Amino acid sequence: MTILLSILMLFGLATLAPFINQWFPKVSGWLLSLVPAGLFAWFLGKIPAVVQGIPLAETYPWLTALGINFSFRLDGLSLLFALLVTGIGALILIYAGYYMRSYQKTNRFFGYLVFFMASMLGLVTASDWITLFMFWEFILILLLFKPELAMPSLFNFIAFILFLFLSIISFFFYSLVISFIAFWSEDAWSSRFLFGVVFITIFSGQYIPLDFLPPVIGKILDYTPYPYMFYYPLKVWLGQIDQNMIYLRLLNGSLICIFFYFLSQFMWLKGKQKYQSYGN
Repeated sequence: MTILLSILMLFGLATLAPFINQWFPKVSGWLLSLVPAGLFAWFLGKIPAVVQGIPLAETYPWLTALGINFSFRLDGLSLLFALLVTGIGALILIYAGYYMRSYQKTNRFFGYLVFFMASMLGLVTASDWITLFMFWEFILILLLFKPELAMPSLFNFIAFILFLFLSIISFFFYSLVISFIAFWSEDAWSSRFLFGVVFITIFSGQYIPLDFLPPVIGKILDYTPYPYMFYYPLKVWLGQIDQNMIYLRLLNGSLICIFFYFLSQFMWLKGKQKYQSYGN
């Protein structure tokens, strides 16, 4: 265990906190308190070494040419504040889970609370101005901008993971098919740019929502791999597709992946027969 790892664990918990509160609202406080309570125990174990005058110091290179590193230090003062952050933070999570269990829309609250805890732990253990400034900026971003969180249901979260795998697989075999055009053309860059960059950018919903396109074009795109790369995964995450449509799109996307898989295998077998190379 390191200081950096303890901070990253809290940031990871902040990412999961809205989901834990969404799915286990009655015991979310207790579940979320396990990590800071464990870190509190770890920091307690560092008291003997710190009392003996052996501080824990960590340095991670960043911009070595400029002499800029991420540094952490656990001495008497920082250890005291680390114990306060993790110990009191664990108690606050337990109390908030009990006190706010009848409140609605508390997912963002728990995410922000753990995020603030992680930023404070990084702030009190920072050993240089760059690290101190970075964690202070995290706190300012949280306090000033208060970013919104879109929380899917458990079903939509599982469906999103499936669509995410579908997106990766479809993009891989689609890119493979485009790359194999080089077997029949000496200049494959133009086709790769057109189909691999322009078409994906426009028709996948990466920059422009497909809802802006005419419905006829949207229906045609449903039978292409483009909307399954970005558009449908995001729609599922935001809960803008009903359950029956999710099943239909998963089936349709899976068939498209299977089609491009066999197409890539066919082009590979045919392309090897036409392969030519030249050079010095």
